Amino acid sequence: MQTATRRTAKKPVVGIIGGTSPFGQWFKNFFKSQGFVCLVAGRKTALTPQALAEQADIVIVSVPIRATVKTIRSLRGHVRPGALLCDFTSLKTESLPEMLKSSKAVGVLGIHPLFGPLVSSLKGQNIVFTPGRSNAWAIFLKNLFKKNGAKIIERSAIEHDRQMATIQALTHFVNLAVAGVLRGPKNAARNDLSTPVFRAQSEVTARILGGDPSLYTDIEIQNPAFRPVLKRFLAETKKLGAIVTNKRTTAFEKNYRALASSIKNSPHILKKRS
Repeated sequence: MQTATRRTAKKPVVGIIGGTSPFGQWFKNFFKSQGFVCLVAGRKTALTPQALAEQADIVIVSVPIRATVKTIRSLRGHVRPGALLCDFTSLKTESLPEMLKSSKAVGVLGIHPLFGPLVSSLKGQNIVFTPGRSNAWAIFLKNLFKKNGAKIIERSAIEHDRQMATIQALTHFVNLAVAGVLRGPKNAARNDLSTPVFRAQSEVTARILGGDPSLYTDIEIQNPAFRPVLKRFLAETKKLGAIVTNKRTTAFEKNYRALASSIKNSPHILKKRS
């Protein structure tokens, strides 16, 4: 069984619950590369989440979205005073309040790394911090991530989930729908006829379909902020579909120009690099 060694202010013991997953392993290796002891607890480890929580200075819950709240409830009473309780889930409006039910002597911080386990380092990566109850270890983590090149973005739990409804859920939904259309032999696209835009789209779709089905399922279904976004998307596709079906050329071009004009100076659209 893993055990914690004596810690100092500069060398915390970090514990990752769900640390046997590819994402958990990525962060385990990161923390070890920084010279920290990193404990890992999973479904098949001898070390239990509760025992890990009793030993670690920084306790990180990195389990599937659907299991996050249950996991937090099972261990929050075991986190030591002065320690920091965090989660890596893609949604925050449920997990953060549950962590805040821990002892007031425990720091609380929602963390959402906006990348997957295929990146080589933190350099240039975005990490969202959803503040809960700050303490020395929360400040320590922020400085550690920034020192390694990450950009820290602070957002409330509500704002985070609202943004993820578009940035994650909508994007994934669109690509899954495209994959569904391409699945049948009638619509299968020939590689020798593909365009640069189609190839780029195909790469994104393939990347999503190469991930964890439970993660993408939870991102789509567990985020209530996605419901109004999905409703608007379906309305937009219905409107555009009617224009195309009825061969309304003028209406299509008018809609195209309106969309192009609306995003020209929008901060929400990534511009093509020249």
